[in-house]
Amino acid sequence: MSIAAPHIMEEFSWGADVMGLVFSAFGWGYLLAQLWTGWLSDRWGGIKTLTAAMTGWSLATLLTVLPRSAGLMGLVRGLLGVCESAYGPAQAAVITHSFPPDHVPRALTVCISATALGPVVAVPLASTIVATSGWRMVFLVFGAFGLIWAGVLFLLARWVRGPLTPGVASSGRSKEIPLLDVLRRRPVWGLGLAYLPNTFTYYFVANWMPTYLITARGFTLLESGFYTALPFLCTFLLEGSTGWISNGLMDRGWSRTWARKIILYVGSTGVVGCLLLAGSTSSPALAVVGISAAMGLVGGNIAALWIIATDMTAHRVGTVTGFMSLIGSLGAILAPALAGFIVEATGRWEYALYMTGLVNVMTFLVTGTLISTERLSGLPSSVTVRKVAFEDGD
Repeated sequence: MSIAAPHIMEEFSWGADVMGLVFSAFGWGYLLAQLWTGWLSDRWGGIKTLTAAMTGWSLATLLTVLPRSAGLMGLVRGLLGVCESAYGPAQAAVITHSFPPDHVPRALTVCISATALGPVVAVPLASTIVATSGWRMVFLVFGAFGLIWAGVLFLLARWVRGPLTPGVASSGRSKEIPLLDVLRRRPVWGLGLAYLPNTFTYYFVANWMPTYLITARGFTLLESGFYTALPFLCTFLLEGSTGWISNGLMDRGWSRTWARKIILYVGSTGVVGCLLLAGSTSSPALAVVGISAAMGLVGGNIAALWIIATDMTAHRVGTVTGFMSLIGSLGAILAPALAGFIVEATGRWEYALYMTGLVNVMTFLVTGTLISTERLSGLPSSVTVRKVAFEDGD
């Protein structure tokens, strides 16, 4: 959508403010469904939830070619958000029930980093498709590929014999997800409030960077596709390595708390500095470097927060991460809309960059006051990992 945005705006005569609201509709769908898809991941199992969600968001991608009004386009984007909201909690549920606790951080961050690796390939490819075949074709190609990949995942899950089904799935206790109990926990709120600035930054860059590079920095469409991939490459590298960095610090004698929190302290400070630099420089290349570095640090922060969620509880990880993403999804709503209104009102992209950078001060403050890596008292702290064959009906 970010690559198609300039062409959609031109075809339908939408300003940045209208396009920003269409972008933010994804976040509304994500927010409204997030907690319930987290609950579903705990109750139904991560693989089933993930396969169903992937099918849904692929269909929503295909439907994006139909609307010709901002309202209908926003509705389709909201449906996409509803389906994609299951991705994180379902993934966390699979991993925490499939690996020993000391292996979870590394496995989790490797899988989370794939979220950023996708755009490294997809954004340049999307730019090429839009340039040669129009903006609608990119949604048809990506939506069709998503349906095929959902089928691959379904078949793979039925073929692989391994601990991919939650060991607690048959437990009566797992069927009662303590939503009100989760809502009362200060560390859980801390996760969400620290997550919000990072999703704010992520969705600002994910939605607006191609348009920013074209309109503010003078790049061509194909150039913008290439340079937009660089922030996601940085995100992939730091997200994928965070588990190793954090566990490595613990191996060197750091406490679990400091091994997790130092990533957030350094990352949030760095994001502020990098985005202020990107907004103030007159060099297009330096602006790309600043935004790319900021996104890399955001990736490290996101990975650290997901690791802390698994530190808190394995048994209710879908619910806890679902709530964290619920609060964080406000960033997906606010960032595209606020940036669009700022640019439309002032014509100055640097103001949007400054705003996005300063929002990340919140992560630094919340990390020091609310976040804890201790187990949530009153919630089961462990699960039984079982090797389960996928039989018919599983």
